[in-house]
Amino acid sequence: MRWAVDQFNKESVLFRESERWDFRLWLRHLWRDRGPTPTVGMAVLCGVLILSVQFFLNFALASSKIETRRGFRPAC
Repeated sequence: MRWAVDQFNKESVLFRESERWDFRLWLRHLWRDRGPTPTVGMAVLCGVLILSVQFFLNFALASSKIETRRGFRPAC
């Protein structure tokens, strides 16, 4: 445990020159280590699921707006 604390307190460990962040190296890492891509069927299923959820949520929200309009009575 002391070793870890000593390493954390050393500036040479915290601010190494070799550990600089580089955008090109990060993009290269993303391209090289990317995971498997979904199939066309999985993409279509995801799209249909998103559209279905959107349809039912819009339907539910529209019906709740109608109910609040019916119960609304302006003050005279």
